[in-house]
Amino acid sequence: MVRHTSGKKDQLFFPPEVRKHIKGNVFTHNHPDTNIAALSDGDIYMAMGNQVKEVRAVSVAGQVSRMYPKPGKKWPKNSIKLSINMETSIDQANKRIDKMIKEKKLIIRTQRDEDEANQEWYNIAMGLFAKKSGLIYERYR
Repeated sequence: MVRHTSGKKDQLFFPPEVRKHIKGNVFTHNHPDTNIAALSDGDIYMAMGNQVKEVRAVSVAGQVSRMYPKPGKKWPKNSIKLSINMETSIDQANKRIDKMIKEKKLIIRTQRDEDEANQEWYNIAMGLFAKKSGLIYERYR
C-alpha cells in the first residue's frame, strides 16, 4: 500500500519499486481540489498498463468513481482503440447534454447547477466509454 506520493497537480509519479505493487491490485487515489471524482485518461491508461483489478478516484466531497473490467475479462490493451472510444464517447455526451439544455431538462443558473451539469456530462461520457471498451463504470457517494 502506498500512502503518499508526489507529483504535479494532474499527474503522479510512481517509482518502479512502487509500480510493481500496483499491478493486479485495486488502485485508489484522491482528487484533493475538486468535488468531482473524475477518472482521467491517465488514470485509465495506468489501469490498462498495470492491469489493475479496479481504479478509483475519491473527491473531497466523498464521491467515488470506479472502473474495472467485466467479470472474467481484462483491461483492453489497445490504447488507440481506447482513445477512439474516449473521443466518440465525449462527442456523444456533448450531444446529449446539449439536447438536455435545449429541451430545458437541464437548466444552468448557478455555479452549483454548472457543477452538477459537468458531473452529469462526465457520467454520460464515462458510461459510454466503459460500455464501448468492455468495462464497468460506477459512481457513488
